[in-house]
Amino acid sequence: MKIDESKLISHEQLIRKYYPDLKDREKFYKEAEETRLELRKKYGLDIAEKVEKARIAEGLTQKEVAERINTKPASISRLERGQQNISVEYLAKVLDAIGRPYRITVEID
Repeated sequence: MKIDESKLISHEQLIRKYYPDLKDREKFYKEAEETRLELRKKYGLDIAEKVEKARIAEGLTQKEVAERINTKPASISRLERGQQNISVEYLAKVLDAIGRPYRITVEID
């Protein structure tokens, strides 16, 4: 089955199609962000938030942390937004670069 790429539309075009009014789009984006945050908390994905808070508390930029571990600032940004799957090793490397004490635990019921 071949896909006719001329009929594909972007995410933004889709949102504009179903939410033509700006106020409705703003409401959609606000609710989507609230849901994303709720799911992060519910499923223990608040690691991103904790990393960001630790970095800010130490007065570091994403660029400075990235330089310390030889990666790009975009990688740190994705981590802090919860949009990157990370290993425990990578998390420890980032936290070491931030310079804050930490403990990584896993709870299994």
